[in-house]
Order: sequence, then structure tokens, then C-alpha cells
Amino acid sequence: MVEDQDVVSLKEFVAGCRTRGTGNAYRVGIIGLLSAVYGKHRAGRKCTEQEFEEYDELSRRYLSEKRNPSKDIIVYIKAMQDAEMPPKSISLRVAGAREWLKQNDVSLSEKEKGNIRRVMPRKVRPQTRFEFFDYEKLQALLPFLDIRLQALTLVLASSGARVGEILTTNISDIHDDTRPVSIFIRKTKTAEPRTVFITDEAYESLRAWFKVREEYIRQAGERGNSMKIKRKEGKDDRIFPFALTVIYRAWHRGLKKAGLFGRDSSTGRNELTVHRLRAWNRDRVASVIGPDYAELFLGHVDQYGNTYKNTTERALAEKYQLCQQALTIKDSGRVKHDIRVQADLISKQEQTIQELQERLAAVEQGRNLLDSSEGSDGAMGIIRAGLTREALKSLVADVILENAGGQK
Repeated sequence: MVEDQDVVSLKEFVAGCRTRGTGNAYRVGIIGLLSAVYGKHRAGRKCTEQEFEEYDELSRRYLSEKRNPSKDIIVYIKAMQDAEMPPKSISLRVAGAREWLKQNDVSLSEKEKGNIRRVMPRKVRPQTRFEFFDYEKLQALLPFLDIRLQALTLVLASSGARVGEILTTNISDIHDDTRPVSIFIRKTKTAEPRTVFITDEAYESLRAWFKVREEYIRQAGERGNSMKIKRKEGKDDRIFPFALTVIYRAWHRGLKKAGLFGRDSSTGRNELTVHRLRAWNRDRVASVIGPDYAELFLGHVDQYGNTYKNTTERALAEKYQLCQQALTIKDSGRVKHDIRVQADLISKQEQTIQELQERLAAVEQGRNLLDSSEGSDGAMGIIRAGLTREALKSLVADVILENAGGQK
């Protein structure tokens, strides 16, 4: 039981979260706990404003009652398991509920924590079977995306940036005075600004988007803001001033038109999310300059304690330039890159074959020399005297070398 003046209700807790995404994630977990305890359920998939107010009152009621939080959390976990919710989702929702309780000074004993751990799913890895992008899928998808989403897709695929990071980035953060073109991302998931690079192909698509951007936004506004443009006071300098939800909807429409949309049979989630573009970027970059730089471009911590983060921007740009063709989707440059990679592979295979043929020829030559000495008192005499296998190999090698010297 928490004193009224110290209560941090659902609404207050969500409002105090560092980011909107974190607040939404915690909100879902707390609402789920209250639903499991009081038997209240939303009418639809999403919580309405009125329902949110009702859950806020339930949160105050919960904190004012003498309840057993650990038992309530266990009931909540079992309800989610009965609904066949993915383990990762269960873990995230329980974390949100526990964080809210902690904020209200509701602590759990070690015994209670152990009881909760025993009923938690063993695996917390995502269960969705995601598909992977390749050149063919991206080429098939792009024609079914509007000019705005085409530009966004090429920027994400070539830079490896997160979609949320690009949606908060301004036009003034694009630096096109040098090649490769770079974008300075101020608001990142890790709260550490970084520079990303994009291909010439992505930059040309951005330029095409900028030519129609103002008119596109104006028409969207006249349609009652159906595009969910995120408006700011004064001039909006963001590259893509759209809500994340509308980007997801447009992305799903494009996948369906291209025949690429699919849902996981277990979790019901899209198998080709926008985030899969980051995986494609990492795979392409790693194939050219190695996984360490690929992780660095993605904004991840490297295995050497962030040693690579001391690399200068100029050095990173030079490394990225090596990946330009591998990250190009629509251009013939990518085809030329693939041909060169195949040619290098064939050259290495031919070299290996030549080395094997030379070794085989040496073996045949040694066998012929032994056969020719069968009637003499030379090599065969030594063999009769008890020559070991190692000595025989040495003898054959000496004969081959002598023979080779005489041929010279």
C-alpha cells in the first residue's frame, strides 16, 4: 500500500519516461497487469483516451490496496502464456510493470523475485522468423513505393541508420559538399550523435524527393493531415516530417503490392520490417570491409572497447567509399561489383586447381622413377635392405630435385 501523496499513477509514470517509445512500452506492460488483476479489457486493439483514464484510476486503486505484487505478476505472466504471447513480449511487459512498482517504492524480496523467474519463459529471444532482403527483393519493392518512401528506403539501406533516427534528422544535417554524402544524426537510440553515409543513388533519390516535398506536404495537409505529418512551429526542416506509424503503413502496402508481405505463423508479425534494411546494410558492408567497420557504421559498440570509434570521419568516409557499389541497388555499378567479385573467386579457384595439378604431377613423377629402378640395384636394393617409408619419400624427393636440375 502506497500513501496517496506518494502515488505515481500510470499516466504520471508514462509522462515521466525519457522517451516516448519507452513510455509506450511501459504503458502496455502496466495496463496488462491491471487487466489481469481486475479483469478489465480494452474494447479494441488500442487503448482509447477514455479507457486510458480508467486504467489510470485503476493504477491508483492498485497502489492503495494491500496486494501481493509478486503473486499478481505471476498471474499476469500465466495469462500471457495462456494467450501464447511470444517470450520476448512477456519479458518486456513484465519489466514495464515492475519498473512502475519500483517507482512507487514497491519492492520485491529475493524469494519473490525467484518465484517470478521460475514462471518466466526460458527463452526470451524473438520468435518471429524474419526474412532477409537481397538485391532482387529490393529491386522488386522500390517501384511500388511512392517517391517519399523510395528515398527513405534507399537512405536507410545505404546508411544502416534506424528509421526513427532518420525521421528526426533535418535537411541541414545533410552534407553533400564531399563524397560520400553524409548525414549527421543528432538523436540516436544510444543518445550518442554519429555521422552516417549514403550512396550516390540514395542522394539522387533524396534530391528527387526534395523537388516535390513541399507540395507533397501541402496536399497531405489539405486532406486533413491523413499522412499524420508531425507538425512543428515555424518552418519544419526535417527530411521526412511524417509519423512513424504512417511510414509503417505505407511500407506494408508496398510489400503487399510487390508480393513480398508475409506474417509469421506464430507471432503474426511482418517478416520483412523496415528494420531489416539495417541487416542488409551490415551484410553488404561486412562483405567488403569486414564486420568491425560494419558494426561501427551501425552505431554499435565494437568488441575492442570502442577502439574503432576513435577513427576519423575522413577515414570512415574512405572506408565507406569502398562499399558504394555493394550498397547500390538499382545501378549497373552493383552489377559490375558482383562481376568483379565473381572474377576474383574464379581466379582463386583456378590458382588452387593449378597448385593441385602440380602436386599430382610430382607424385606421378616419383612413381615413374621408382618403377624405372625396379630392375637395378639402386633404389630397389635399398628397399630390400629395409628402407623405411620416410626414407623412401626422401629418396623420391631427391631424385625429383636432381631430375628438375638436369632439365634446367
